[in-house]
Amino acid sequence: MATILCVDDEAPVGVVLENALAGMGHDALLATSVEEAMKAVDRKACDLIISDYSMPKANGLDLMKRLDEAGHEIPVIIMTGYGSIENAVQSIRRGAIDYLTKPLRSETLRIAVNQALEVVRLRKENASFRREISSLKCVQSLDNVPGTLPLNLGELERITIDRALVETGGHRRKASALLGISERTLRNKLNRPS
Repeated sequence: MATILCVDDEAPVGVVLENALAGMGHDALLATSVEEAMKAVDRKACDLIISDYSMPKANGLDLMKRLDEAGHEIPVIIMTGYGSIENAVQSIRRGAIDYLTKPLRSETLRIAVNQALEVVRLRKENASFRREISSLKCVQSLDNVPGTLPLNLGELERITIDRALVETGGHRRKASALLGISERTLRNKLNRPS
């Protein structure tokens, strides 16, 4: 279950989105302006935002800019009742993860939400893996430990692969996904002499 903030100046649209998202098993928060949306993300962590493109005072692109300035890394799906190629391109260039036109079909919404949440999951997994790699204390300096050679790149790579295999219970497919390499590359690295 994800927490998804729906931002639309038309309250009935927010209610429809809320019901659709609840039917998908998600928790929906509603806001009718960019100001309300910013207050909502400051109060509660959100996994995804679905925002109307055109709203009074500030639009969906303004919301993305404000989120970025505030340091919130929340993916945004832009939706609009007045779809145009220019608006779609501008939204994607500014960082929107998807662009949908109203009226939203439930299947279209489900697919867009699932894809966006998969991106969120992969970003979190990638950040976790990067933190783990940076915390490894594998490489030793000749200055720090007399008589010890530093690990070479191949040895460090092997340690990282072994760690990924341990973390995934020995599943090569999961380990290769965690490392961001193909199973074939993983297999070749495991079969190569150290």
